Amino acid sequence: MAAPDRHYRSVHFAIIHWNEARTGSQGDEELLSLRHALMEFNFQPYNITIQRPNPQGSLQDGLKNFYKTLARKQRPRLAILIYSGHAGGTPGASGGLTWFSDTGVPIDWTHVQDNLVQEQQVDTLLVLDCCDAAAAFPPLETNTGTSYELDIFAAVGPDDTTYYGQYTFTKVLTKTLRDLQGNGFTLTQLWLRLQAEGGTRLQNREYYRKEQVLGHRYQGRSNHQANRKATQIETENGYSHEPYQRCLVPSGEGPRLPETQKILRRL
Repeated sequence: MAAPDRHYRSVHFAIIHWNEARTGSQGDEELLSLRHALMEFNFQPYNITIQRPNPQGSLQDGLKNFYKTLARKQRPRLAILIYSGHAGGTPGASGGLTWFSDTGVPIDWTHVQDNLVQEQQVDTLLVLDCCDAAAAFPPLETNTGTSYELDIFAAVGPDDTTYYGQYTFTKVLTKTLRDLQGNGFTLTQLWLRLQAEGGTRLQNREYYRKEQVLGHRYQGRSNHQANRKATQIETENGYSHEPYQRCLVPSGEGPRLPETQKILRRL
């Protein structure tokens, strides 16, 4: 049997934004900087614009086209989905995450994630820089049901607001990627560097409270996220000092090569 390929051969990323997003805003500039940082690795860019009057359908069509493009590329492949915008925990017994804009119909992101993203035959990294970001984490027992994995990087917990100014998740991620230029890295290595950079920036901020990042099993908005988790390192007092949260949704085969060993490098 041939040895598994330890490097991703194709990496494509999609930046997702609303059509009515204000051009020239801080968020727009941050996403442009992140786009440039990813392109320095020769990762291929893709743009998904959420359109009215049917934003959920527009998003689903954009994601299908993105994955269709990636399906033709050399394996092994990695898809990176990036959303920086408004969101909130979804009311109801099942919880989840809802995206919304200043105007228009909201998007049930959890439905899209469960019924489209996790059905793809591609390892996917989902980056969420929005309020309540960790509300997107699936239940503890979830796996993708395939040989592919979903990794989620969340800016904040399931009942938290995002950081702002120089402390935004997107800005810290961009800085971390630039520091890694010229080196290969795994998603786990990227995550550890991201946590270290974020922790350094946030350690003196009043709103960086320990209770914002409770344990690996926690409750969120309206107590509907009790069975959702973040993969975190817990301290002896039951709290994590990590500023951000992560959830790896394993494949049907269990944790495997991409999460721990597969390397992203300049293509």
